[in-house]
Amino acid sequence: MIHQWRLYGTLGCHLCKQAQAIIENLRQSFDIQLELFDIACDAQTVAKFGERIPVLENKSNQQMLDWPFDLERLSDWLDPPQVPENKNNVEI
Repeated sequence: MIHQWRLYGTLGCHLCKQAQAIIENLRQSFDIQLELFDIACDAQTVAKFGERIPVLENKSNQQMLDWPFDLERLSDWLDPPQVPENKNNVEI
């Protein structure tokens, strides 16, 4: 499965560089296509993300993940824990 992500950030942002490094570590185990989006190129995007960057977006479902995140949290984001289905079976 290919994971398509967009990382919102800007040049010179040390947290954005940390986020990108964490994502690069995951790329060794998962097929991740990462698009870097510099929010400084668009005033509307600066208004939306300016105080939140870095922000990671899953492009397939538009789910957003704000900083801080680490390798474990991103791994869970890639492969969320499965909740057992309720089959309406009641055990006593």
